[in-house]
Amino acid sequence: MKIREATAKDFDDVVYIWSEHLLNNCQFFTTNEINNQGKLVVEKYLNNPAFKSFVLTVEDRVIGFSCIKDNEILFSTVEQRFLGKGFRSFMLKYLLENYAVDTAYVYSANIQTLAFYTSIGFIIEDKIDDIIFSSQYHINKLKLSATPQETIEKIAAKNKDFF
Repeated sequence: MKIREATAKDFDDVVYIWSEHLLNNCQFFTTNEINNQGKLVVEKYLNNPAFKSFVLTVEDRVIGFSCIKDNEILFSTVEQRFLGKGFRSFMLKYLLENYAVDTAYVYSANIQTLAFYTSIGFIIEDKIDDIIFSSQYHINKLKLSATPQETIEKIAAKNKDFF
């Protein structure tokens, strides 16, 4: 298992994973909106040096990705079949350790992802317009309620068999 910066060869995998995530967790999106967001991930974020994009690989297969700007997680997910197995926590731990992230954005109706972030110490600070994809849907701006180090320790304790 490894996390590395995303490259152009990862774009198809990232689009697939993001589209799958939206389809399974954000049922309010239409198929057309999901397809457009997949393209936007690459065009607006992965190809832009102002953002840092990472992929999570297992045996050289991309199973997840994250995109950050400064200390904010714009989006992050793993393939649906890997949820609940510690991979998303592994990625978040990496971002906390290396980039001291303290903010995350999650669609308001994405209960599964909201539950993940709040279970490890993020709190909902505000409900705002979609600043990431400019869709008509609202997103929650989440803030870390503890230090990154305290959150890393909490993640490690919850996933002691994984790390």
